[in-house]
Amino acid sequence: MRVRGRSFFLVRDPSSVPLGRRRLRDLITQWGLHLDEDSEIALLTVTSELVANGVLHGTGAMLTVGVRVDLGHRRVLVEVYDDSLALPHRRAAGLYAESGRGLLLVDRLVTRHGAERTGLGKRVWAEIAIPRQPQTPYRLFFRRQPAPLRPTVPLPGKAA
Repeated sequence: MRVRGRSFFLVRDPSSVPLGRRRLRDLITQWGLHLDEDSEIALLTVTSELVANGVLHGTGAMLTVGVRVDLGHRRVLVEVYDDSLALPHRRAAGLYAESGRGLLLVDRLVTRHGAERTGLGKRVWAEIAIPRQPQTPYRLFFRRQPAPLRPTVPLPGKAA
C-alpha cells in the first residue's frame, strides 16, 4: 500500500462528529496503518474539527469525508466537502468563547491545510504527518529484487 483512499458520507448533524472519527479510525485499522500517539491524536482532532465546521457552517443535508494515505510522503490527507460556497476563516475567540479556535488548532497540528470552492460547494482539507511504517513480509516480498547472480558451477552439458 503506497497510496490508498476512500470516502464516506455523513449526515450534516452534530452526531456525525464522533461517527466521522470512528469511521476514520476503522479505515486506519483496516489498512494496517501504524500511528504513534501524536499522529493519532492529530488525525482524530483534525477530523473532528473539519467535520464539526462542515456541520456548523455548511449547507445541504450531507457531508462527504475523503481520506487518502500516502506512505511515500508519510502523510494522511483528510478532506470534507459540503454544499456551502463560504470558505472558512480564522475568528478571534473571546476568552470564554465555546468556538472560534478550530482553525488555529488545525494549523498547529497539520503540515498543510486549505480550502477551496468546488463546482458544488467547497472542500476543506488538511495533511497530517505520520510515522514511517514498519516493513511487513508482504511489502518485503513484493519489493523489486536484485538480478540473480550467475551460477559459479557449470551447468550440465556446458563446457567450463
